[in-house]
Amino acid sequence: MDLDTTRRKRAHAQLLESFANLEYDILVGTQMVTKGLDFAHVGLVGVMSADRMLTFPDFRSFERAYQMLTQVAGRAGRAAASEGGKRGKVVIQSFSADHWLLHHVVDHDHEALVRRELHERQTYQYPPFVRMIRLTLKHSDAQRLEAGAAVLAARLNQRFGPRVLGPDTPSLSRINDLHIRQITLKFERALAPSHYRSLLQSDLEEFGSDPRWKRLRITVDVDPV
Repeated sequence: MDLDTTRRKRAHAQLLESFANLEYDILVGTQMVTKGLDFAHVGLVGVMSADRMLTFPDFRSFERAYQMLTQVAGRAGRAAASEGGKRGKVVIQSFSADHWLLHHVVDHDHEALVRRELHERQTYQYPPFVRMIRLTLKHSDAQRLEAGAAVLAARLNQRFGPRVLGPDTPSLSRINDLHIRQITLKFERALAPSHYRSLLQSDLEEFGSDPRWKRLRITVDVDPV
């Protein structure tokens, strides 16, 4: 079950119906397999290459990995409960079996994860302790994009100083024919958005009015999820 095998109309539903009717013994899929599925006969769930979730370059990677792994584990857990207490099994493949996150998953220790994550985010200034604004710039010409992102970042630095990070190249640096760069701004929660919203908007409008950067696409994401 992945994007390719579920493109056709009702293909997704047909796969689920076939598996629920025991036409298949094994269902292999991407993360969409974890989303809200509940089959009474599933007694074994495997997660391949869990390390990818643990090393993804995003401050929410551990939170998302914990959520994903516990969702996957729930596929076997609910099956066990519906089969008269027969215990289900979850197998996680990892080269980092001693990673603290995997221990929290095994122990179902959500509170420990929250405590650790909140400490890290407060130390390194990430939400919910700051308000984050992410500017994503896209252009078909990588050199023009690089130059434009540098100009915008310099302009914002003059205005907001160390609150500006980047420009950076995200892990997914190109989609179709568009290259991608990102600039991140972090504002203190105590600072009302009215103090910087209009200034940021003004800088973006003036940047966009420059003929050199008119074709650059800019999207603004406040507190990206």
